Amino acid sequence: MSVSVDTVYQRVLAILNKEQRGYVTPQEFNLFANQAQMDLFEQYFYDINQFGRMHGNDTEFSDMLNILNEKIDIFEVTAAMTYAGANWSAPADLYRIGTLIYNDIEVERINKNEFLYINASPLLKPTDTRPIFVSSAAGYKIYGSLILRTSTAKLNGAITASNTIVIASANSSIAVGDKVTGVGISGVIVVTGINADGITITISSPQTLTNGTVLTFTTPSPTQLIRSGVTCNYIKRPAQAVWGYTTVSGAALYNSSTSTDFELHDSEETELVIKILEFASLSIKDLSLYQIGNQMEGQNTQQEKS
Repeated sequence: MSVSVDTVYQRVLAILNKEQRGYVTPQEFNLFANQAQMDLFEQYFYDINQFGRMHGNDTEFSDMLNILNEKIDIFEVTAAMTYAGANWSAPADLYRIGTLIYNDIEVERINKNEFLYINASPLLKPTDTRPIFVSSAAGYKIYGSLILRTSTAKLNGAITASNTIVIASANSSIAVGDKVTGVGISGVIVVTGINADGITITISSPQTLTNGTVLTFTTPSPTQLIRSGVTCNYIKRPAQAVWGYTTVSGAALYNSSTSTDFELHDSEETELVIKILEFASLSIKDLSLYQIGNQMEGQNTQQEKS
């Protein structure tokens, strides 16, 4: 789906000629065209925000949201990110970031203040299976950690709704902060204390486990930056529309090989014509032309409502 840049230019010229309002050069048209495209593109996000706030949407509003999402979907892209200088950079045509993905896992977005708290918590600190990222003007820092050490131990005696476990024999590899997993373990559990006997261990929340359950104690490595394997879903900025031409006997003739069509949904053709006429009116200081654009816009809006 796209809108022909030549069709839009010819419609603009036809209206100007009909109204005897002057002429828009190719250079002026290209300038107005890209401003018009960006105005319409950015309006999508404002409109989605407005329609999304309306409670009890009926079919009409639901349809409008679907139409807006369809127009935005054209610009949704998945691409690899670039790592340099401890930061990940999004593609150059980024307009709005969506989801960052590492090893097929969605990376959770947090702010800088949250990072200090999360990184200090054994329960919340990032891992390679639960990565996080922080954004800044320099780019995106993505954090995870590799598994440093894993050990196992058998439970010596059943427990019921208790956060104290006793293992069959002491294991010097087990440490405070280790993540505890095993059959019957519920939630994210970590070691919060180890008795001097080396076999009595306190865990972060009460559990009910059977005697002989094999528990795995995993010590993660310190939080580290992820340096490879990251992609992102994002909304890209529309490419610059260009009415390319060659000059023959002093006249500009359309050249498709040097032209770039509008990337907007093909239903936006008339809106582009209207917007460009409004910009042209300000350039040639003809307010009546601006009024013609407004009149066309009103007619177009009325048709959409009907």
